[in-house]
Amino acid sequence: MDTLPPSLNWEDAKTRICDFLDHIMRETGTAGFVLGLSGGVDSAAVAYLAAQRHRDRTLGILMPDASVTPRSETDDGCTVANATGISHATIPIDGIMDAYAKLGGDKRVFGNLRARVRSSILYHHANRANRLVLGSTDLSEHMLGYYTKFGDGAADAVPIAHLYKTQVRLLAKHLGVPSRIYNKKSSPHLWPGHDAEEELGAPYDTIDRILYGTHHMHLDAHPCASAAGTPVETVRRILDISNRNSHKRGGPLRLQ
Repeated sequence: MDTLPPSLNWEDAKTRICDFLDHIMRETGTAGFVLGLSGGVDSAAVAYLAAQRHRDRTLGILMPDASVTPRSETDDGCTVANATGISHATIPIDGIMDAYAKLGGDKRVFGNLRARVRSSILYHHANRANRLVLGSTDLSEHMLGYYTKFGDGAADAVPIAHLYKTQVRLLAKHLGVPSRIYNKKSSPHLWPGHDAEEELGAPYDTIDRILYGTHHMHLDAHPCASAAGTPVETVRRILDISNRNSHKRGGPLRLQ
């Protein structure tokens, strides 16, 4: 499975996504897009895609929290904004998080709160200017449920949700995103030292092989482990994460 998930014609992939963005803007009668700029590969790819045809109608917002956000991430977010030419603003959320501190909670509770605060800010600016919020969840994160409900999972449209993380990195390279951004390790930066691959228990190269093998090739755990070159325990861990988070993919629970 060295070539899986498969490589695509990245120019065609770019065109399809840009056509999709054109379509949703026409269909909704909105004036443009708002997106969060984190300094990571996913948000960078979405920014570059939105800027292809809608540079002057796209606003990127950086929302650092000094207690968890490395300065390098904010710098990379600014680099993306400047390279694409989209308008951008920096809105620190430290004070907002401080106001919530008295509610109490552990690092995960406040990490999810950070994601929801950022979502609220994006929607505030989208509502002010009749724009749509673009999400940056990729297919790997979607299948794992590796996002916060009503936080980074909240969006009006998700242009890269059909692409695995490893595919997004290749698309980002094609789009001209700087290599230090598309090659960096993924982190939501929801708490100090937050590392996505450490939390998930495997690098994304392995995760994507597992997800592709089990969901697209319909392999059971043992054959998938053999094909992906990883222990079967890792396959089971990734599938367990996906299964436990399946409620995130189906919307609010309701009586049938």
